[in-house]
Amino acid sequence: ISTLVLPPNTTSSRNNFAEIANNRTLSGRVFLDYNNNGSFNSGTDQGLGGQVITLTGTDINGNPVSLTTTTASDGTYTFSNVPEGTNYTLTQGSQPAGTSNGTTTAGTAGGTGSNPTSTTSRITGINLSGSTTGSANNNFAELPGAIPDLAISKTHTPSSFGDGSSTGAFTISPSNVGSVAT
Repeated sequence: ISTLVLPPNTTSSRNNFAEIANNRTLSGRVFLDYNNNGSFNSGTDQGLGGQVITLTGTDINGNPVSLTTTTASDGTYTFSNVPEGTNYTLTQGSQPAGTSNGTTTAGTAGGTGSNPTSTTSRITGINLSGSTTGSANNNFAELPGAIPDLAISKTHTPSSFGDGSSTGAFTISPSNVGSVAT
């Protein structure tokens, strides 16, 4: 507010200044979905780092919002300090090499997941207004291509070796979670 002119012996009250709080958060993950169930299964599925995710929409005052982030090495991403808005869209603009689209899942604030083309995935209609200050688990599942994927696990017996003990056995178990024989 500028150029407020007050005559002598008067006051100016009820001059309120409202700001939109940028305290909303959107998060999720891009991952290889080995069993094609659309959910991240720890120990089986693997996050995909380096994937670009874009958040677009308008805040509650009609101002455009456009933010971009890149997934961490475990496939997770977070948009912090997002202004309140009622119709946000998350877009994964390109398909990771060697994969095809899996199930795209809207998170805790709702919305609709889709794969509009063979190389993009999108979650639309995310509502971050009122008491809804966050939306987690906005996930982009990817199906791995026909490649071998060797996993090795190790166990030992007994479960704990005692002090001075020299007996026990290790078991090494290979397995393949990909679609091609290893």
